[in-house]
Amino acid sequence: MNIKYYNIAFVVILTCVLNSCNSNKKEVAFQFQDESLITEARVNDLVSRLTLKEKYLN
Repeated sequence: MNIKYYNIAFVVILTCVLNSCNSNKKEVAFQFQDESLITEARVNDLVSRLTLKEKYLN
């Protein structure tokens, strides 16, 4: 009976460890989505992707 609980605990801990490792490897499609970049770089990337109509809509 104790072995069953150890197996369950092992699986739970292993799952948590693997999930935490995967969460650090965020892949982003665009620079403006990359939170590790400074704000200015993200804004410049986003604005460069806008069309003229989107830039001057208002």
